[in-house]
Amino acid sequence: MLEYSPTHVSRARRARYAAADAATQVAAFNKQRQEEYLKNSDRVAALKKEIELRDAQAKLAAFDADPKPDELKPVQLAKTQAEVEVLKAQRAFLEAQAAVLVSKASNP
Repeated sequence: MLEYSPTHVSRARRARYAAADAATQVAAFNKQRQEEYLKNSDRVAALKKEIELRDAQAKLAAFDADPKPDELKPVQLAKTQAEVEVLKAQRAFLEAQAAVLVSKASNP
């Protein structure tokens, strides 16, 4: 008579669950990587950021060229300078992501 061993069944079941879990994690990672690639390869978004940066720089230049001093001008100037810096950082981030994508594409 064969003796029933619950440890063998549970080991096999655990192995199946582990394999299914690993496959699910790999599929989720691949999906996330594909979504990031599609989101970061959007050239329209990069161009919009470039346009926003140029507009903010033009606004900053207009503040600097204003001959009449205004008591709120320093606040507006600081705000515009902060906007320019944020947009520069966003552009640098997009350029870095583009460089990473190019390097990934060249090294399969």
